[in-house]
Amino acid sequence: MKLAELQIKLIEIHHLKPHEKVFLEKVEIIQKLFHNNIYQLRPVVIDLKSKMIIDGHHRYEALKRSGCLLCPCIEIDYLQASIIALEGGASGKELNKNEIINSALNGFIFDQKFTYHVVKMSDGKFIHFNDLIAETSIEIKALK
Repeated sequence: MKLAELQIKLIEIHHLKPHEKVFLEKVEIIQKLFHNNIYQLRPVVIDLKSKMIIDGHHRYEALKRSGCLLCPCIEIDYLQASIIALEGGASGKELNKNEIINSALNGFIFDQKFTYHVVKMSDGKFIHFNDLIAETSIEIKALK
């Protein structure tokens, strides 16, 4: 999987389904980064089918609280075998991805940082999404 090669799409924010709570302090820090009216962060990673947020809950929440109607996203098939969901961090137990999706679709929100997602690369190494996706630069007014 080469996430850096996937196209960034602007998705209507109300279609996105979070599955984790956020730290409000972190959301506020991200909102302050918008002071130049530029979104210069990694896009939010979402499941292609369900629109569940896989990575980027704080970025999503900062955009939402800033009055944005669109969110820069990369859509992937969350259920593919190379994407692994772990509980709480890199050494956590593997979680059932279907259960995470169902929870999000039913409005159940896990605690902050409950899930940790990695991608199993062709060489067998596990890499977090943050190490696979480059930042993008979009004017905030394009998201409103």
